[in-house]
Amino acid sequence: MRSEADMYRLMLGVASQDERIRAVYMNGSPTDALAPRDHFQ
Repeated sequence: MRSEADMYRLMLGVASQDERIRAVYMNGSPTDALAPRDHFQ
């Protein structure tokens, strides 16, 4: 399983190679430091 850091690098790598992608953002519980951790994050 990939870590959050691995997924972040993967998303930014793909976005930086595709000129059609103008922005990348994250939302939901992974962005909230106070959210309880679970297996689905």
